[in-house]
Amino acid sequence: MLYFTMICSFLAVVALGQNSVKNSIDLYREQIQKAPKDQKGELSFKLAIAYLNDQDQEKAFKEFLTALEACTPRAAPPVTNQQRELYEKGYSIYLDRHPSNSPKDTALKLYLELKQSADDHKEFHLLNLLMSTVYANLERYEEFFNVFYYSYPYYSDHYLSYKIKAALHIKLFEKARTLNEREGERKLVFQNIENAINRNALDVGLYKVVMIFAAVEDQAKTVEGYLSQIIEKNIMVSRNDIAFFVNQAISSKQLDLAQKFVDKSREWYQYSRSIAEAQEQIDQHR
Repeated sequence: MLYFTMICSFLAVVALGQNSVKNSIDLYREQIQKAPKDQKGELSFKLAIAYLNDQDQEKAFKEFLTALEACTPRAAPPVTNQQRELYEKGYSIYLDRHPSNSPKDTALKLYLELKQSADDHKEFHLLNLLMSTVYANLERYEEFFNVFYYSYPYYSDHYLSYKIKAALHIKLFEKARTLNEREGERKLVFQNIENAINRNALDVGLYKVVMIFAAVEDQAKTVEGYLSQIIEKNIMVSRNDIAFFVNQAISSKQLDLAQKFVDKSREWYQYSRSIAEAQEQIDQHR
């Protein structure tokens, strides 16, 4: 009987908590309708957190993006030597493309390296911008929302900000129910990734996303433009990614471009099975 009573008490507490979250959602939605424009962003941020607590990620991501759009850009304070050193150390880990490293593995390594410093220095907005990618990749979304939201106004034009927003739109793309919703999210992914590339052309992962999310009618042009950029700027691609880019060129019927990319890859790697396999693919389509 005691055990049954404890379960009932626990369920009552859970139900009370759920009601509290629902009430918060209703309250924030009502406040947003009545609030002046300069207060809507903060309320949207709080509503996004409430949606997370209600386990509704789709609404949380949408409302969080609304909150970001309402942010007023601020001038970033000078980056101290200490912050720059921490950021550069973390960024080198972030870009590590070793085949054995999944995004979560890299995020966990960054978490162990940077969390204490980021927590101790909330004013290090550039460092915390990088730290927000850690929480996102670890799917600790409430921490991600908090860290990114308060860093974003200082670095809204930073390549990581565009990349993070693209990642949120990818999540919404995956959750979209209609073709129109998917197309709207696809366009926003593509736009944000293009903005990210324009601000940092050396992040190879961006080129993969921009090709995947290009409009069907623009696929060939997109592949040609960005793969040519990789070749011309000598942006080294990991062995594991060679097949992806070759397949993109072959699929868009640009065999000469695929060959140029394979030739460039041979400058990066004296020997690679991936390059040999890519060459075989090109030869089979000639």
